[in-house]
Amino acid sequence: MESGVYPVQSGFKYVLKQKYFVRLWGAQISGQLADKFFMFSLIILAYYLSKASLDVAILFLAYNLPSIILSPIAGVYVDRHGKKGVMVWTTFARAAILALVPYTGYILPEVSPILKLFIITLAYACFGQFFAPAESAAIPTMLPSSAFMTANSMVVMTMFVTLVLGGVLAPIATTVNIYLPYYIGTALFLCAGLLLVLTRIPRATLLQSSITGSWWSRFAKELGESFTYISKSTPLMFAFTQLSTAVLVILMVFTLAPAYMHTVLSIAATRSYVVLVPATLGALLSAFLLGQFFRHHERGLMLVYTLMASGVTIAALGGVPLALRHITFLSREAAPVAAFFSFLVGMEFGALIVPAITILMERTRDKIRGRIFGVIMMVINGAAAIPIMFAGWMADVVGVANVMAALGLLLFALSLIFLIGRKIGKFQLIEYVEHFIEYPDELQDDL
Repeated sequence: MESGVYPVQSGFKYVLKQKYFVRLWGAQISGQLADKFFMFSLIILAYYLSKASLDVAILFLAYNLPSIILSPIAGVYVDRHGKKGVMVWTTFARAAILALVPYTGYILPEVSPILKLFIITLAYACFGQFFAPAESAAIPTMLPSSAFMTANSMVVMTMFVTLVLGGVLAPIATTVNIYLPYYIGTALFLCAGLLLVLTRIPRATLLQSSITGSWWSRFAKELGESFTYISKSTPLMFAFTQLSTAVLVILMVFTLAPAYMHTVLSIAATRSYVVLVPATLGALLSAFLLGQFFRHHERGLMLVYTLMASGVTIAALGGVPLALRHITFLSREAAPVAAFFSFLVGMEFGALIVPAITILMERTRDKIRGRIFGVIMMVINGAAAIPIMFAGWMADVVGVANVMAALGLLLFALSLIFLIGRKIGKFQLIEYVEHFIEYPDELQDDL
């Protein structure tokens, strides 16, 4: 996409003048910060109550499991019931759940505190799964397509900033009172809910499915139609594959990061800020540059070349032990080496996720966008679990640096396949896009 196609309706200056989007973004900032307060304080509270790491792991299972099970159901629900209403009631519901945590000791005192926390966490996560596809589907209805890249860059920047702030502030709050983060989280969710109430989100014609039968058979058929819709669109399949690959590889890298810091760089795992801060800064810089200066560039090529760069960076991480053995200067400067590579990984992750989500928004219609994002979240979260465990097992067997090198080479090879496939299918893709412009209703069926 050439620069100048959208001369006015894009960029941070334009997007920040759209008051309803700004309110939605403010609600996202407040809600995500509340979520991070809950997530980080949950670790501390669980260990405080039981002194067992297993209980912490079980609570994180309750926090993550609903994303695999409920995401597609939530997507269908959003398309049938509207986005604003779903976001409002799920936000206030999570505020109520967080407010309940400090008083769990007074409710059914004979029940284990960890069991009660498990139920609360499970309920909290279930509501969150309904909020996510509603929010993703709402953004494209509030802005022209020329501003999607900028809006998504703001969303990604919010995600990283709240992650860092929550990770720092929640533990500090617990030193004042073990339950203080939950009061803060409740207040933040209430602010988010109020902003959502004051936000006008265009209401599309709600999905009226012609499928008959039991609710389960209707859901199964509608879920199948979502996969069909994605598979029939070349740009959607491309963005979907790239996004899934990027998230999967990044999760693997972060899973292996503590072992890599300890065994390769001889940096204590407690010094996580050595990699966390540079990675965050890299992602923020990448998102800003994309949102302001590269918002009109061709998304597909951007994804391919960034995926290729990510492969090179991760493969280079695997080669660090060899460099440390032969370059004396590097062996004395392990922390700067870690910070440098973390910064690159952060930049590349931002440059992958922002264009991929933008393509997904641009290539879906409002009536079914909730379902599409629900399916995407289910696949990404479900597909990530086994490879991440496999990567951890392989790191124990052959060494974490070797696994990093293999991941990087695999990613580089995959990017070459994408690039070759894109070159081979160039004329078909151009023909598809031209047909899309001329006959949008034919290619984007309402299902």
